[in-house]
This record gives sequence, structure tokens and C-alpha cells, in this order.
Amino acid sequence: MQLDMEKKIEERTGGVVVFGATGGIGNEVCRRLLKDDQQIFLVGHAKGKLDSLTKQTGMKGLAIDATQPEEVKEAFAAAVTDLGSIQGAVNCIGS
Repeated sequence: MQLDMEKKIEERTGGVVVFGATGGIGNEVCRRLLKDDQQIFLVGHAKGKLDSLTKQTGMKGLAIDATQPEEVKEAFAAAVTDLGSIQGAVNCIGS
């Protein structure tokens, strides 16, 4: 199983950034994307919830205040670093 995960990581050609990943709708969006073998980068406000979700999914993430434009830019930059490129973004903030 570990080798399969390592192979998937090496084959990354991009993924989806999910803002509001720790909310009800955002969490379900993440689970659906993962079910479809999508690579995702998790973005949320509540660090504790985000840490728990990153552990559950094996994906990386970043806790930010989405009302601050610089923090949103940092989230996109971190997502590119992790995923290689961004194929899509989902905004579930406030869900």
C-alpha cells in the first residue's frame, strides 16, 4: 500500500484546492474528490479541524484567514508547491 501511495505522489500532475475544507460541504467535497483519486490541497480556518482532516486524508493543507488576501495568495502558492499545478479550486468557505 505504501508503494502505491508513493507512486501516486510521484505521478502528481496537479490537483484541486478546496477552501473551507473543514466545513460540512467542504469536507464532503474533499471526500468525493479523493474517492475519484483527485489530489487535493486543503484550506481551512480552524487549525485543529484542518490538522485532523489532513491526518485522515493524507493530503496537505494550510490554515488561513480567507478575509486576508495575502493569506489566500499564500494558500495558492503552497498548493502549487504541493500539487505541482492547480487544475481547479473549490470555494466552500462559510459552509
